[in-house]
Amino acid sequence: MVLLVALWTAAAPPAQLPDTARTARVERVINAASDSISRLGGAASVFPLDLQAVSQALVLERAARVQVGCTGAAAGLESLLRVLGAETVTPRAAAEQARLRAAARDLRRTLVQCGREWNPRPPTAARADSLRDWGPYRIQQLDVALRRYDAARRAFQEKAGLQKPPPQ
Repeated sequence: MVLLVALWTAAAPPAQLPDTARTARVERVINAASDSISRLGGAASVFPLDLQAVSQALVLERAARVQVGCTGAAAGLESLLRVLGAETVTPRAAAEQARLRAAARDLRRTLVQCGREWNPRPPTAARADSLRDWGPYRIQQLDVALRRYDAARRAFQEKAGLQKPPPQ
């Protein structure tokens, strides 16, 4: 009987412990994506400031910063999607991980579109006027997408027991 228990114990899979290397990798990728999203948020918040009074050249320069921010944030989300798609970080956060993946895909789609829309080329007066006209609305839409992603990220980090990035 003792031999059977010993054999069963040896054959049983080991208790699942959190993979600290995987957890650290996920935290690094989330933090990198958060950093690029924060840079985008900074560029987006500056764009509408005193918009009607600034020169056309400054409107185009601000639009270029938003475009670069969108492109950078989309790249950060690509890395995050690869990590989140590889395997479940922790079984208890599987549902939140799936929601974060969906939110990251939606935000990536928005950011790719943002990269196209905010292109300041050709640098013409008509392009500057167009950006001046619809830019504030697009900034609001971008902010909505960023907030949805951020809510999913926070819920995942909390449920998975991951460290949250320091407040910005």
